[in-house]
Amino acid sequence: VNYSDAVYDRVGNIEMSRIMGADVRLDAAGFDIGIRPSWEKAMSDVVEQGGKPFPIPAGCSEHPYGGLGFVGFAEEVRQQEKELGFKFDYIVVCSVTGSTQAGMVVGFAADGRSKNVIG
Repeated sequence: VNYSDAVYDRVGNIEMSRIMGADVRLDAAGFDIGIRPSWEKAMSDVVEQGGKPFPIPAGCSEHPYGGLGFVGFAEEVRQQEKELGFKFDYIVVCSVTGSTQAGMVVGFAADGRSKNVIG
């Protein structure tokens, strides 16, 4: 996210990621859903250290099975709703390429809640 706050690198999801041990790298070029050289460098760094990276791009449409995982997400939500004893009225998601939202729409079709996915 291209946000010019002096403390942005120490707040929110970025700081939580660091607390949980993530290797956080901020790219001065800002955010977009394309595959960037910094992303490719992070993957090669993992390989060079003997690891096997599992790349998850910013946009689900960059992967052949992109939104498919979010079909399963709907089932996970149903299981959690059962355990909690209530159903969510709406699922609200940040939708950029549409693949995440499309997977959720398909997943929630099983119980007629596709129209309740807002992106």
